[in-house]
Amino acid sequence: MRKIGYLLFLLLFFEAKNCLLCASDEIFIGAQIIIEPGQSPEQIESWFRLLNENGMNVCRIRMFEDFMKTTTGEWNFSLFDCAFKAAEKYGISVFATLFPASRNNSVGGFKFPGDEEHLKQISEYIKHVVTHFKAFPSMYAWVLINEPGTGGVIPQNALAEKHLEVWKAKQEKPHYNSKNYTLLIN
Repeated sequence: MRKIGYLLFLLLFFEAKNCLLCASDEIFIGAQIIIEPGQSPEQIESWFRLLNENGMNVCRIRMFEDFMKTTTGEWNFSLFDCAFKAAEKYGISVFATLFPASRNNSVGGFKFPGDEEHLKQISEYIKHVVTHFKAFPSMYAWVLINEPGTGGVIPQNALAEKHLEVWKAKQEKPHYNSKNYTLLIN
């Protein structure tokens, strides 16, 4: 039943709004593939074969830190390596979504680091993952944040305030006085 669930999810995930149109007018359509512990290399390869057989040429993979970093802090990319190799074999381009670990991680991910230590952990995760996977020919693009946008909510904590002040200090005065219509600088 689980295999059928993955198959249905794989085939139904991309709606028309998720199609991408590039400069050459080539349409990219594909699916999200969830890579997680317990999957066999044969199972992972079968999903990429299925994409190829159905005329799909892209996929999105969430790059879960929790599935790449061991409890002892060592990096083990083998499960995701298997996916990237299968993608290459079947001519599938991978949109890899960065998905660092978070204290309260959920399927939707998080939008803001909690503190300086968390920000450093995210930086280390990105360094390891990007350095490793950039060498794969199937690697097409990095998705920097899952479901971007905050709904207008910005955390009120020391880290956010500090970075907002740094950002404000870098802003240049516009030539046109919009009376702060679109500016956060006061």
